[in-house]
Amino acid sequence: MESGSESDAVATNRRATDAVERRDWAAAYEVLRAIDVPNAAELELMADVARWSRPGGEQVDLLERAHEAFLRAGDPYGAARVSLQLCREHFERGDISVAAGCLGRATSLLADLPESAEHAFLAWNLARAAFNVGDVDALIEKAKEAAEIAHRVGNRDVEALARLDTGHALVASGRFDEGMALIDEANAAAASGTLGLEAAGTIYCSTIWSCRNLGDWRRAAAWTDVSLRWCERQHVSGFPGQCRFHRAEVLRMRGALDDAEVDARRAIEELIDRPLYAGWGYMELGEIRRRRGDLEAADEAFRAAIDLGTDPQPGYALLRLAIGDVAGARSMIERALAPANIIAREERVLVLPAAVTIALAASEIDTAKVHLAELEDLANRLGTPHAQAAALGASGQLALAEGRTSDAVEQLRGAWEAWCLAEAPYEAATMRVLVGRAHLTAADEAAARIELSAALSTFERLGAHRDAEEVRGLLLSPTGDSRPASVHATFAFVDMVSSTPLVEILGDGAWADLLAWYERTLIAEFEGYGGKVVQQGGDGFFVIFNDAEAGLDCAVAIQQTLAAHRHDHGFAPRVRIGLHTADALRRGDDYAGLSVHAAARIAAGADAEQIVASRQTIMAGGKGREVSEPRKVMLKGLSGPVEVVTVAWR
Repeated sequence: MESGSESDAVATNRRATDAVERRDWAAAYEVLRAIDVPNAAELELMADVARWSRPGGEQVDLLERAHEAFLRAGDPYGAARVSLQLCREHFERGDISVAAGCLGRATSLLADLPESAEHAFLAWNLARAAFNVGDVDALIEKAKEAAEIAHRVGNRDVEALARLDTGHALVASGRFDEGMALIDEANAAAASGTLGLEAAGTIYCSTIWSCRNLGDWRRAAAWTDVSLRWCERQHVSGFPGQCRFHRAEVLRMRGALDDAEVDARRAIEELIDRPLYAGWGYMELGEIRRRRGDLEAADEAFRAAIDLGTDPQPGYALLRLAIGDVAGARSMIERALAPANIIAREERVLVLPAAVTIALAASEIDTAKVHLAELEDLANRLGTPHAQAAALGASGQLALAEGRTSDAVEQLRGAWEAWCLAEAPYEAATMRVLVGRAHLTAADEAAARIELSAALSTFERLGAHRDAEEVRGLLLSPTGDSRPASVHATFAFVDMVSSTPLVEILGDGAWADLLAWYERTLIAEFEGYGGKVVQQGGDGFFVIFNDAEAGLDCAVAIQQTLAAHRHDHGFAPRVRIGLHTADALRRGDDYAGLSVHAAARIAAGADAEQIVASRQTIMAGGKGREVSEPRKVMLKGLSGPVEVVTVAWR
């Protein structure tokens, strides 16, 4: 007859097991938590339950306790299994060195033991390590070994996961049909209901990732719906964040930006304890905001993704291009195309179109042709709607840049039709804008207006405000000016220091006279050096110079003129001047972008009677000029420091 404590333990385990089978994770957790001194198996089960019901690091703590309990119980298999689970958890949280330590510990524990399900799990973790560093050959070898061991010992989870990762490796190496066939096999296993939750969820999410990487958005959308329904049936809270991130991507591609942002934000909340995946959520949030035209908010989201270890490309490079930072965009896209992990190789078809656009913006026609050739080859081999539409669009952009207007119109219209078939309205509207620009180049204003008006209607419907504004500008222009919106110039901000106390001292009448003299004096200096006043607000000026040397000469002349007036007449207002030379976006008679913000921030950091200039301005026009030692300053709104100097003028 069972003792009371044994009967209680059996009853507790039964209640916990029943709750798990019902997928009532909260109830299962409460039952297990009530155990006074849980054993190793109970701690492992409790960690699994926490994985699906409780965000944060609680699962890691439970797994560590389970590992110690298995060691005390003399169970190396259990200790190794839990150590491998910890390896995965730490990797997903970005703790790579800790994950490597857990992997090494499991390897040591299993080294001299007979083959088991844990050996299959170990082989798969070693395959994942090869996956993470982009070693395709090692991945295929280790995944094959994992599948073989798993088949011998009856570990269906690892067998399916090994096929999945082998499929990714083959896709990354260009063997698309073979790779997708293995991924489909893994999905069949997941759909059969014979796999554990962790394995099934991983397969679903990984399949969606592969579909989107290859530009098969329809298939990605279908699997996203399947995976979310699966999550709801299982009542789990780990995978929904990843699935929701994928659904946000699908919604964004379909033009539902508001709904996409809701899903992206919720995905970030659900994945915040897993930085790798939360970074993907921020990347998607930045992409949604970039399409809306809220570039400052998009920049903030992209930088949050970077902080979490995700390189948010090609969206961030395209944002840099939009604000006129062609050099920055070029640098980012080159890094994104450099050989990296297997997922990065898979998603080249998503990055190459941006690489063509950026190369053309930088007037690097030969580079654009190289990227286009690779994109067209991928599109032909993949055959997915996204890849084919992107290749046609990139080819049309190149034709437009080379002055082959007829070819440009034909290819860009083909791209527009392909994007429509792919149910991607934003991309389709973007192609219509380019078709309109091609017609303007050919002086066919009537045809251009048809294309631009249609694109404007789509952008307004989608809430893509910045794109809509740009198209309105083209429609209002009688000549259809199709020159690039990006300009390279020197931006200067001149601001009077302590103007408010002057008003109080002088009184309104004298202040008005002084301000009128001040404005006449500065405007005369600006005009004398070829500067154009973009904005004037009270006693501050925003001025643009086509030549950096002229901008610096003008700044010096202003300070010297005001100093001379103080010497001769006893008084003149004191000003601070900041200059920055870079690319920016011209919008009619106005200029915008981070470069303009940088110039304003540089001026704001100057003292009275100072001229502070960025390193770029000095390099462009300050040769032989006396300046201070360079110093790095952090400017609000910019992700990195800016190097500046103080310019001597006395």
